[in-house]
Amino acid sequence: MKTGTKQDLKRRAQQIIEVWLNGDEYRRRRLLEFLGVPVVLCDIAGNILDINVRAHVLLGYKKRQDIINENFLSILVEKQDLDEGFFGAGMNEIIDRAIYLKNKEEENISFFIDLYEHKGIYLVFLIEAEGYQDVKEALLVIKQRYKSILENALEGICIIGKKGFLAVNERFASIFGYSLQEIYDLHPLDFIKEENRKSMEYYLHTIMDNEILVRERLVYGFVNKFKMPVDCEVSYFSTIYEGQFALQVHVRKIQDMECYRQKMRYIEEKYRRLLYLAYEPIIMVADHRVIFANKSFCRLTGYTEEELQSSASWKWLAPEYRGRVAALIKRCQQEEQELFKLKADIFTCRGERLRSILHLSFISYNDKPAVIISLPAVDLRSNEFNYSDIIKDRIEKRILKVIAESKGIREAFFAILQCLAEEMPDYSFAFYIYRDNLVHIYARRNNKNFFSVLHRSELEIDEEYGYGLFREYSLKNSTCFDDRELLAEGYDYAAKVHLYGLNKNIGIFKWAYRKEEERSSNHIIARIMSDVSLALARMLAWNKDDGEKAGREKEKLDLLQRFTLIGDIAVNIAHEMRNPMTTIKGLAQMLTLENPQNTDYYNMIIEEIDRVDDIIRNFLRLSRDIITELKETEISYLVDRVLVSLWDEFLTRHVNLIRSYDFSGLKVRVDQNQMEQALRNILCNALEASAPGDTVRIEIGKKDNFACIVFADEGEGIDEVYLERVMEPFFTTKDNSTGLGLSISYKIIKEHGGEIKLESKLCKGTRVEVYLPLVDV
Repeated sequence: MKTGTKQDLKRRAQQIIEVWLNGDEYRRRRLLEFLGVPVVLCDIAGNILDINVRAHVLLGYKKRQDIINENFLSILVEKQDLDEGFFGAGMNEIIDRAIYLKNKEEENISFFIDLYEHKGIYLVFLIEAEGYQDVKEALLVIKQRYKSILENALEGICIIGKKGFLAVNERFASIFGYSLQEIYDLHPLDFIKEENRKSMEYYLHTIMDNEILVRERLVYGFVNKFKMPVDCEVSYFSTIYEGQFALQVHVRKIQDMECYRQKMRYIEEKYRRLLYLAYEPIIMVADHRVIFANKSFCRLTGYTEEELQSSASWKWLAPEYRGRVAALIKRCQQEEQELFKLKADIFTCRGERLRSILHLSFISYNDKPAVIISLPAVDLRSNEFNYSDIIKDRIEKRILKVIAESKGIREAFFAILQCLAEEMPDYSFAFYIYRDNLVHIYARRNNKNFFSVLHRSELEIDEEYGYGLFREYSLKNSTCFDDRELLAEGYDYAAKVHLYGLNKNIGIFKWAYRKEEERSSNHIIARIMSDVSLALARMLAWNKDDGEKAGREKEKLDLLQRFTLIGDIAVNIAHEMRNPMTTIKGLAQMLTLENPQNTDYYNMIIEEIDRVDDIIRNFLRLSRDIITELKETEISYLVDRVLVSLWDEFLTRHVNLIRSYDFSGLKVRVDQNQMEQALRNILCNALEASAPGDTVRIEIGKKDNFACIVFADEGEGIDEVYLERVMEPFFTTKDNSTGLGLSISYKIIKEHGGEIKLESKLCKGTRVEVYLPLVDV
């Protein structure tokens, strides 16, 4: 590192420490998070004063609170297996030195430490150096990654030095109608309106000459290549680029931002509507006030939403729980994740006390932090409600088992009706399932099954009234032909609920009963059918022609074999398609240079061509033998190479990673490139399924004569109805997916003599196990 650059870094570190010393807790945390690299602040004895999220995750701590007040030097001693007296001189022992750390739990990770001191405070930067020969190589890779992120960012980014632009991405150039080559011939002030240039010039010179640390966000008016005004949302901050002080500027067009905000408002409104119609009682709290209460919560407590929002006191919650709930809400907002469950008593407007369990989750609502509180276990009718929950769970499990084991649609529906009739013998049940313009009716009356088909125009279809909600009515007042038949058979009342699945209404479930007293079970039946409706929808989508499930594994293997048989045809087709696509892509790239004002449209053409090319490439992987050269390779080396290629995705998505390698030195004989592709596809699926804050766990173990690699995520999971089909080519439940990723992994692993197993539970996550034969010792 050059002396001048080192002195610059020391000066920046001093500025950071000064800002930290003079700031409150919020400004301190904000400052460390904005640095964008793992950072630790210590005193001379090594006691940790502050740390950002990246650093405590890098050091293997789950929460920030777990590491505050710990001794940094003790952590270094522990990670390196050194003697406790190794750092006898305190933090001065490692100042201006670079040392490597070995993490015991993650043996293949090491860190480069750079440290600076000012006023007795030590600022420590941690740089990951895994797989690099020395620190310079690690810093070079980080620099290349930084440039790659800058170039591929969706928003306009530029870095401004004392003499002009140091770096600019294509999005920045396109916002103002320039090409990249033209941008570097311009000065940043050329984008400022004429009347504002002098003041902006003075402002930039002041910051650059005095090297002032700044971070701002504002709306500002610029001019484009054609001197037309362009209003943008701008955020900028001080940084160091190529060893010199600079400003990094992010630019977003107001027009684009407004479209995004409108979309977010639309999504929030749909989400609010979904919460409002939910069966579970739900409220939303922000700034110690109720900002939203759904229909079920209002019905439970007897208060209107306006009454709950207008009162600062939490009259819906028993007084002895209010302080604790308020503290948990504050903690939940700070940690921004679902963490807490609490038993508490709810007060109704009638003074009744209901026992419940509160589930607290963090949510961002209207760009503000809030906490959503759900009450999934409210004791509405004392022991009666608990008993009804037991009945509901038992019937649901029976129905889901029937769906999983049935060989066809008709058999499944009649088995479900049989199950319901055994549980509730005094009721009559019927499914009205929409199939194109027809309605398939599956009914059970007087211990007999009936099936019929009607045109949708022959059936009176109610207006949809929301997920989980049902409508009760008297059969005497109905003119529907099947209601008249039920009335003739001695039934007096009926109720029906809409079945929703796969983003659409798939039909209606209707039941009839004789006595008004029996209506107390209506809410149980409605909840059961609402809960299983998604599984019914998936069954319908899977078994469109009442095909049997048996032999599906054989069909999957046959399908893969058919891909192999048409390999030669696939290669020829790919060749014929790629030639014109290459020509189109080249013309589109030329047009971006000749007509920069239409760059966005031409980029769309290029992106779609790349997507088609990706589909062809994946298809070719399925359609031919793909193993070319087998080599002995350590399984941990393969997994680590995949992790390095996807590490940026982990950081961008804010997904945590835990690795557990129980066995080291396990060797397998594989085609390295192909096996890396197979493992990468599996890990990508885990990443895409994970929400920010979730954890992906990777384990390496040994079972008999096989190496076992486990990928486990905490995502949404896969419905058991889909589990048998996820390896099939072109099968997918995701938008913008070809459905070939797992099929390719399956084929690669099978051709290596391995096995792949998948387990998944909705709302709990997915676990994929890959078994590969070990090299004979």
